[in-house]
Amino acid sequence: MEKLALSLESKYGGTIGTTSGVTLGYLLTNIVQAGIIISGLITVFLFINAGYQILAAAGNSDPKRHSQGTQTLQYAIIGFVITFGSYWIIRLLEVLLNSNFGTSSLPGF
Repeated sequence: MEKLALSLESKYGGTIGTTSGVTLGYLLTNIVQAGIIISGLITVFLFINAGYQILAAAGNSDPKRHSQGTQTLQYAIIGFVITFGSYWIIRLLEVLLNSNFGTSSLPGF
């Protein structure tokens, strides 16, 4: 395994298999990125679940399930606003402090 890590490191120039590149900032960046991605996935799941609950309640004419679906949809919207807002607060802090501690290396950004 060590030979594989060394050959990949020399071929691609990374720190694969070593801990020399791990710093507190690197760890914080990974935690922030993972948190944003996970909260986004949870929000998408809540939107899908809320839509299913509302549609199932409409088919059964069940007002209790409809209100549960509406409440789930409200929670999903609140989660989206919190996730979106926290992402942009972090980006604003990065610009104001002229640093990179979380979002600049997210895929697609």
